[in-house]
Amino acid sequence: MIEFNIQSNQHLSALLFGGTLITEAREPCIDENGDVILTKTGPNKGQMKTKIVKKEVQVKGFGLNPLAEWKTKQGWYQTNEEVLTKLLKALEGRVIYDHRHKFLTLLLERRKLAKELSTYYDGHLDKLYPDSCLRPNYNHTASATMRLSCNAPNLQNIVRSK
Repeated sequence: MIEFNIQSNQHLSALLFGGTLITEAREPCIDENGDVILTKTGPNKGQMKTKIVKKEVQVKGFGLNPLAEWKTKQGWYQTNEEVLTKLLKALEGRVIYDHRHKFLTLLLERRKLAKELSTYYDGHLDKLYPDSCLRPNYNHTASATMRLSCNAPNLQNIVRSK
């Protein structure tokens, strides 16, 4: 069983195009007779000893066809916004929208929301007052054009929600 990381380019590449993932797993330690080795002393007395081993796991993925230019030096394919958008457009030409189209649409939406969250909102958490309100400084005379400006935090910089 692989723990899938949606933010890992390697995991996402394997999911979209197929490939091999290297994962770490715990296996019991076995002696020369094939018996499991148990801990003899200490707080783990009676429990089996384990070791971490690396395993290669073949992932079939969605079976999308990558372009050769997307291949990275590490052996997997790029999964940036441009690549995902091209894949989405290639799937939109089909009559039936399948799970791949839905997944790519949701993935692009998730990335957009994560970027907005980290850019506009996460930085304001330390500026919250105990009553969970933001109180920015409004500057009436600070700009040369006599427009109202705002800082600490700049609430005029936040994108409009739909």
